Amino acid sequence: MTLPLIIVLGVIQVLARNFRWNLGVDLLDLQACLFFALIMTSFAYGYVRDAHVRIDVVSAKASRRVVALLDLIAAIGIVAPLCVALIVYGVDSTWRAFEQGERLGETGLPLAWLVRAAVPLGFGLLLLAAVAGVLRGVAAVRGDAPAGTARGDAQ
Repeated sequence: MTLPLIIVLGVIQVLARNFRWNLGVDLLDLQACLFFALIMTSFAYGYVRDAHVRIDVVSAKASRRVVALLDLIAAIGIVAPLCVALIVYGVDSTWRAFEQGERLGETGLPLAWLVRAAVPLGFGLLLLAAVAGVLRGVAAVRGDAPAGTARGDAQ
């Protein structure tokens, strides 16, 4: 839903420039906010679909169990603590922006808290994806996972 809206806003901006319509900066701010929200919430999707960066030199030659163990260690040691820190910081930052009535760049709308809320939302979703990955990894390391689920490729 967000991506088509960003595209429509971009088309409107191009038309406005060509026809010399004065739309102000409201659409540009809205487009930037939507893009930021899209990026923040897409991390979890990439993680679940196993589209994240991986050191293929190691994982290409390793067994499924070893790859699952490495994924498990990375999720517990790196992804989860990073998510928790960004959620805590993001909630605090969002709340302060809401309390202070922080305004968006050029538009001056007191909605900066909505933009800031995308950070804890996105990393909360990523944390949930990491928990699912940990559960999948534990099953794969124990040998309980059906074939193809150790790296999230079950369809």
